[in-house]
Amino acid sequence: MTGLFIGRFQPFHLGHLNAIKYALSKCSSLIILVGSAQKSRTRENPFTAKERMEMISRTLKAEGLLSRCKILPITDIECDGNWVSHVVKTAPKFDALYTNNPLAIKLFSSAGFAVKKIPFFSRKSLEATKIRKLMAEGKDWEKLVPKEVAKFIGEINGIGRMMSLEI
Repeated sequence: MTGLFIGRFQPFHLGHLNAIKYALSKCSSLIILVGSAQKSRTRENPFTAKERMEMISRTLKAEGLLSRCKILPITDIECDGNWVSHVVKTAPKFDALYTNNPLAIKLFSSAGFAVKKIPFFSRKSLEATKIRKLMAEGKDWEKLVPKEVAKFIGEINGIGRMMSLEI
């Protein structure tokens, strides 16, 4: 069985990693779509799709999970009615969507896809919006992301970028 997991991953954090591990405990392979691929270098979307894909790839390689995953970008289309068909055209064939997003649950369920909810992992602290805020304020954020992500953000001067972006 192949699963599908979609997110913006701005940045990829430990909650995302735990969600991927959960999905992989239920299926043999997982397609990971990096959403809003066309957006970057803003406070809400500071990292490029290529950078986010690299964060995920490095983390999954370190965890020994990369061989079971395929990571692809997907752009926004701003039309809920066409979202499922856009995903189906972009992603390889999948059997179930793993998500907690209420709109995605509604859209994919209505289109006849199996949708599986993911247990939340430390949801109050593992939220990308909060992590970006900590980064922009120069506060401690590294413990909320995999080590490979923190290292990569350092390599690309992601903190400098976050601090320079307008609110």
